[in-house]
Amino acid sequence: MADFLAKPDVMKADIIAVQEPWENPYNDTTYHPLKQTHELLFPSSAETGGRARVCIYISKKLAGWTHYAHSEFCQEVRFQAGLGEICFFNIYNECGTTGTVDLLNTLLCDNQRHRRRHVMIAGDFNLHHPAWGGIQATQDLGSDRLIELCDEADLDLWLEPGTITRDQNGEQTTIDLLFGTPALTERLVVCELALECHADSDHLPIRALLDIDTVPIIETKRRLWKAIDTEKFDVFVADNLPMPPPLTTPRQIDDAVDHLIDIVRRGVHESTPWARSSPHANPSWTKECGEAVKHSRRMFRQYLATHSEEDWETYRLARNQKGKVIKAALRRGFRNFIEEAVDQGPQ
Repeated sequence: MADFLAKPDVMKADIIAVQEPWENPYNDTTYHPLKQTHELLFPSSAETGGRARVCIYISKKLAGWTHYAHSEFCQEVRFQAGLGEICFFNIYNECGTTGTVDLLNTLLCDNQRHRRRHVMIAGDFNLHHPAWGGIQATQDLGSDRLIELCDEADLDLWLEPGTITRDQNGEQTTIDLLFGTPALTERLVVCELALECHADSDHLPIRALLDIDTVPIIETKRRLWKAIDTEKFDVFVADNLPMPPPLTTPRQIDDAVDHLIDIVRRGVHESTPWARSSPHANPSWTKECGEAVKHSRRMFRQYLATHSEEDWETYRLARNQKGKVIKAALRRGFRNFIEEAVDQGPQ
């Protein structure tokens, strides 16, 4: 996940849906390097009855969203857009079952009075059927339940049928799917594989782009106080703040205070730049990390071109080495952060 979430195109997404996220062995959470740009939605085991098998990263630029954890396999985010409330589901359906599909059917179809109008569903369904896997695909016994759900909830398949979404050592399947209701389908710009964002998973990332207006959060500008030019500030204040006359009335005192505040504000404007935060900066990322990522990506492209066992093994070794390099770099970066915090002492 570290490599995947570090990619610039991934960080631009308003919603990042992950199935089977990395499990933190010490805490009930997962990897979250995007704290500056995204909120992590990862419910606790106590809330869902089990360790969450899906998580969502939602952009801090989106305002007014609500999160619902229906189970460890199903999460929902509702947010406002120009055409109304949109309900986004991220799901994982275990192999050989239809439990999550049945849950979706309950959420989307049973309550007709409060039926959701605009729905998107993304997830790993672990179900095979020619309707989405292409004419050569096998058909699972439980896949009919997903077909019925699409009919009852009026869902369109967004990904081109036959698109390979899982490719591991020659085994190619279509089990990662995106669905949406007709009004959203009309706004769909593209739904395709995003191979440039592929990291170390046997599942291939999918990009969906919708032409909709969302409600943005108004960002508050702040000054970069560490970069203030104190000499410039002092000179400006000295040149523009004369000695006040004798203050004998409340009105004179108020005017003098207002003038002082105005001069200080103008002095700050002349001497202190605005802060420009960089959400993509990661001090732990090294040149070796970038080289390992590029090498792993080249080996994966080679495997996609040949699908030979030899190229798969070469890619697997490169992928494992990349993971070791990134993990070591992140560990060193965290240790350096702790050492600097200890050296600085209480702030």
